[in-house]
Amino acid sequence: MVEPAEQHGISSAALDAAAARIKVEANERYCLLVAKDGVIIHETYFSNTSESLYETDSLGKTSTAVLMGIPVLAGDIDIDTPIIQYGVKPQAIWNATGVNYFENVTLRHILAQSSGYGTVPPGSKMTYDSENYIQHISYTLSTVARKKGMQGAYEYVKKLFAEPIGLPTLFDYDATGTEFSAGGGQMMSCRDIARVGQVFLNKGMWLDANSKPYQMSDPTYLAQMVEPAFPGVVDGYGLLTWLNTDMRKPADDKGTPRSHCCAPRWANGKGTQPSGAYYATCCEAAPGYNASSIPCDINLPVLPERPCSDDPQVKCIHACDPSEYVVTQNLGDSFPNTDKIVASEKIGFGMGQFAKYIFLVPELNLTVSTFGQSTGHSLGCDGGYDDGYTLSLIWNAIQPALLGQGFTPEMELEYSMHPVAPKEAPYLGTPRAQGDRTKSSLAAEAEQYRKLAANPAPAGAPEVAGSCTCTCPPGEGFGKCFNVPAAEMKEDPATLKDGDSCSALVMLKLPPAYDWCPAVGYPTQCQPSEVGTNVCGDSKVHVSDCAFVGDSKTFATAGCRDTIPKSWSSGWGSSCQWSTSECTYNPFFPPPYDL
Repeated sequence: MVEPAEQHGISSAALDAAAARIKVEANERYCLLVAKDGVIIHETYFSNTSESLYETDSLGKTSTAVLMGIPVLAGDIDIDTPIIQYGVKPQAIWNATGVNYFENVTLRHILAQSSGYGTVPPGSKMTYDSENYIQHISYTLSTVARKKGMQGAYEYVKKLFAEPIGLPTLFDYDATGTEFSAGGGQMMSCRDIARVGQVFLNKGMWLDANSKPYQMSDPTYLAQMVEPAFPGVVDGYGLLTWLNTDMRKPADDKGTPRSHCCAPRWANGKGTQPSGAYYATCCEAAPGYNASSIPCDINLPVLPERPCSDDPQVKCIHACDPSEYVVTQNLGDSFPNTDKIVASEKIGFGMGQFAKYIFLVPELNLTVSTFGQSTGHSLGCDGGYDDGYTLSLIWNAIQPALLGQGFTPEMELEYSMHPVAPKEAPYLGTPRAQGDRTKSSLAAEAEQYRKLAANPAPAGAPEVAGSCTCTCPPGEGFGKCFNVPAAEMKEDPATLKDGDSCSALVMLKLPPAYDWCPAVGYPTQCQPSEVGTNVCGDSKVHVSDCAFVGDSKTFATAGCRDTIPKSWSSGWGSSCQWSTSECTYNPFFPPPYDL
């Protein structure tokens, strides 16, 4: 449902102005949606449409966090009980140092991204993970599901969460069998993730099939999503939710100092390595930092996700990515010299790679969801990545409108006297010229696939040697699968195995990526002397001129998108993987086409 922002104490004009500012300063945004009091009060689609789907990456963790309140409410799970007591079998390395930590690990440890990687005691350090360790949430939920006559966690979350909130296919393509992907990656729109956020704002209340309210998720559990998970150790993270904790305040009534852990910032690329910090790169010791460098603390209680999550080992005990240091609060740390953000600590953030966000603001009964690419991707670090930069950028632009600045008493009186009836959210935006991924397009392609699958291969059809699946760049989460006839294979198929890159000879046969992929790109850093000019050149698509970011007078970006070549397959890059099997149906990789 859609209602005027003025009916909720906010100025529509102020929201429009915030969106215009975001378009310039965060110039690779796709959508911006504000929902308050359970209705949409603002939508802007800078590109694509209100039905466009994006791969959420870790933003999908917000769904996992919210839905776990369902078994908690039912009394089927206690997040402080070791998961081994539910019959969960270890499916990751929990004894990298010779000590088996699995017997002590709880769902709180995993939801707080503090499992320990089997390297340090659970809860002693932040150990951010999106795969092997977090997936034990699903394994635990499967033990509950089977007791209820279900096959596993996927069936449980579909029936008890996805279908009731109106997103029935949310977990359908996680490719995890009877499990679901607890670490995220689901395909969602800005409206979809706002719906998940509304369950949180409603303190777990939702409407049943007869439009009657019922308690879906446990409110006490949901409140813990936006509270420090382990005060004094992990203060900037709750339950699968980043926080705006003020690190200058004590962690408890005993005066325990905050740990300054952690910020959504990963800088383990090329760059400097502070002395004594194993794996630490690309940052400078706090507090002497600025908007083009990343603050550091080599004693931060955090292990780097890469490589310690993928390859837990003894030496990871001494590893750290000190760039995740929070100086004051996550909102504002990326604008240390100029930031004037005044925001509540009671703000949570769901966050996916390439700056996909949902802001959870319970004090205002409000969410802000936005997808796009990252402004300031490198931020003074070649290979580094600071998701907090665009997080602060967007909040800095939209906060004045959300706090009601510019909304006069006269306007409030006008809308109180002449209320506007709610209406359905319309289809908004402009479809991508090269196609789009929406629920309706996926349904149409599913029907097309069913028709193809119903017809047996015609007599004399060429033998298929395998298939080549190509993903559109970057972060789009869809692409195309191509069956490769044996006659087209110049090399022995037996020399290739699943997951190998498709051979150059096969790549030459592929249809052009231009036919299937949208043009996307990263905002491009530029020099202050270039502000106001087009710095994209002839080889890139011009989106916006070079402009200063926020209040900075030193950091500037421009919107320049890479073009996808219309010639053969060069647009696919190196993102094509070989499979020894034929293409199988996946709605994000539409019905197969033989070369």
